[in-house]
Amino acid sequence: MKHFVRLVLALVLCPVLGLSGVLVGIPAVRAADTGSWAAANTGLTGMNVLCFAINPQNPSTLYAGTDIGGVFRSTDSDATWAAAIKTITITYQP
Repeated sequence: MKHFVRLVLALVLCPVLGLSGVLVGIPAVRAADTGSWAAANTGLTGMNVLCFAINPQNPSTLYAGTDIGGVFRSTDSDATWAAAIKTITITYQP
């Protein structure tokens, strides 16, 4: 029998959407008003979600930062995810 460790890094709540929330961790899961948790990682190539943000102007737009997959965006309240940023260019000017 295999045992899997589930690590919760943060809990993100959105008062605009009612009692829905997202557990940020391995893997990302969410709960609607029912209180039951379900996977919320369709389209995430990096299963380890390290940070999470909700667009305050449009709460159905969400962002997830992953360990190896980069930053992902969902525009349908986490039903599906797509890569938001492929690369980031950092320029240093003293």
